[in-house]
Amino acid sequence: MMQVNGRPAVSQRRDRYTSPTPLVNDPNNPSFSFAWRLDPSTNVGRAMAAANQRLRSLPSETPRLDVEILLASVLNTDRVGLYAHPERPLNAVERTRFEELIERRRRHEPVAYLIGSRSFFGLDFLITPQVLVPRPETELLVEQAILAIESLTSRMAMASVGESWGTANRSSGPNGYGPSRYPPYAQFFRPPSVDAGVLMADIGTGSGAIAISVAHNHPNVMIYATDISGEALAVAQKNALRMQVTERMQFLHGSLLSPLPQPVDIITANLPYVPSAAIPELPPDIAQYEPRLALDGGPNGTLLIEQLLSQAPSYLRPNGMLLLEIGSDQGFLVAEMARRTFPGAEVSIIQDFAGLDRLLRVQCN
Repeated sequence: MMQVNGRPAVSQRRDRYTSPTPLVNDPNNPSFSFAWRLDPSTNVGRAMAAANQRLRSLPSETPRLDVEILLASVLNTDRVGLYAHPERPLNAVERTRFEELIERRRRHEPVAYLIGSRSFFGLDFLITPQVLVPRPETELLVEQAILAIESLTSRMAMASVGESWGTANRSSGPNGYGPSRYPPYAQFFRPPSVDAGVLMADIGTGSGAIAISVAHNHPNVMIYATDISGEALAVAQKNALRMQVTERMQFLHGSLLSPLPQPVDIITANLPYVPSAAIPELPPDIAQYEPRLALDGGPNGTLLIEQLLSQAPSYLRPNGMLLLEIGSDQGFLVAEMARRTFPGAEVSIIQDFAGLDRLLRVQCN
């Protein structure tokens, strides 16, 4: 059972890029060869220039950034360090490692898988090929979840104040406020008790990026994180340990909401929402490398969203909230589904910074 022991210690985001991925190619192996090799006398500046040229044909929006991150991972430094010391030479091991990473990137392997991590909501998450790479647009879901927790916490505090006020008026304290001698509104000037916290469930948690970011940034929440993939849950548990939020999280293996032991106040989910037939049309670093289980949303992309919506009424507490990431062309369809499932609820579609439909928000009454 989850335990709540207050605000977790703040985890420091790593300043250096490190790669747990072992070398696949061994220079001592006769079959080892690259079409592209760095000059033995190359330094940081020339290595970046050569790699940028090598990746120029790659359909990436950020080839220069890719090069910087990969070289920083090899040298165990940060990107600033690369430009601070462009004259630094690369030894044979570093050259070989960088050559391999660049060639793997040319074959569209995601940078997050190559270096084993990805920044999300200011935190550095362990990422493996068993989980989806977290996207910047999903940070909107985290922001909305935190706002929902703050709203619920305020309502809980108001209810607590009302109860305290009634007790005080029935007490015989000398100042009319009961034995405590303090007015009930003094509770507003103390941090809210975690024992009276919000209960949230993150469905299809993957790497745990959503759930862990919420837990890390708000002390007044306990979170169930579910996933149908045991391998993904193992990654999420490691990330929770890294961010020091394990005491306020419980990881549950199973499909959608079925593993939950009780109803919750908030449900978040970034479920697969890509239509099956559209997956081959995705960029190759997604279509060829990211787990299909985390991408495939069925014939029209909303299969799992429909299933979750049908289950949600039984798993949401009164005045609960549902927050789902959706495809940019699915807003109208999923909003209609939600209105049929939650008659009388406040249903809205939230757009991202690009002006695209991104979240379904259902506020129950």
